[in-house]
Amino acid sequence: RIDEKNILQGWDTKFLGMTATEIRPDRVSVVGLFERNIVFRYPIGQAELDGSLVPLVYRNADRDLFGETSGPILQSDPRWEEFNRNKYSYDRFPALFEQFQSASEEFLDKRGLIIAPNVAYAGAIAAYFKAHGIEAVRLTAEDRTNDPLFFEHSYTAWKTGQWPAGSPYADRKVPQVVVGVDIFKEGVDVPAINIVML
Repeated sequence: RIDEKNILQGWDTKFLGMTATEIRPDRVSVVGLFERNIVFRYPIGQAELDGSLVPLVYRNADRDLFGETSGPILQSDPRWEEFNRNKYSYDRFPALFEQFQSASEEFLDKRGLIIAPNVAYAGAIAAYFKAHGIEAVRLTAEDRTNDPLFFEHSYTAWKTGQWPAGSPYADRKVPQVVVGVDIFKEGVDVPAINIVML
């Protein structure tokens, strides 16, 4: 680590830390690394008031389970158990596909990102989308390990809209949708996509 080398070498290095995630999914506090010495903070609520955030349209992706008027299903809701039993059912793929198509109709750039609960589900939903005419690819840590070239080329094609020069996959359609798992823990550099399904 840089701070350890700084101490061992006797450097008088000053560190500047910036983060959008004060507490990471692995529960490590980024602010804690800097002894909570916060010089400037720009909360998301203030950014929204200032107009600094991109417009966001929230669509309830669970409306196929409980109807159009249903809001988020919280643990205190009597439907909680039924929701947990059905939220990742493969039977929901047609409804999720329809919601993606409906959302993408208003955009010229129809690229999207779907976050799945596990690798098997990610593969199944990517296959469903592909079988129904939307070029989708599963890109997970497992895929990066098993076939790094395909992973990198698919990811680049999705981000840029074209396969890298000389790619052995250039005869395939460019992915419109990437289905990933645990993106928030691993991090991802996403293009200017318009649709994110969680």
